[in-house]
Amino acid sequence: MITARELPGAEWEKVRHIPPYHLGLPPDNGHWRILVAEDAGEIVGCVALHSQVHFDPWWLHPDRRTNPAIVRELLRESVDLLRQLGVDHVFATIDETHMATQAVAAHAGFTQAPGQLWLVDVDQLEV
Repeated sequence: MITARELPGAEWEKVRHIPPYHLGLPPDNGHWRILVAEDAGEIVGCVALHSQVHFDPWWLHPDRRTNPAIVRELLRESVDLLRQLGVDHVFATIDETHMATQAVAAHAGFTQAPGQLWLVDVDQLEV
């Protein structure tokens, strides 16, 4: 019989072989949780629920877009605020046609994730 449960931080080693958990992200039930499906005690599936912050890439005045100091200051202030709020990870969505924004994000340390972002209103989920 298949059952599902939240995997406590003390048991996260049980999913360390599954990407992206193999990267060594530390257990942090304050910001994300892992739920597992089990069959007779064997983990046969998992899903992660993240309370991450969406970093909406910067807007720059058209006449000032060549000034890197603007982005640098926005990033510096963002990092300060995120640290104050205790946020460990952020994600950003950058249109594939915005090559300059992608380059700046990569230079700042963002890593492009595979796939595409999908959104849903929780109340609209069909189970």
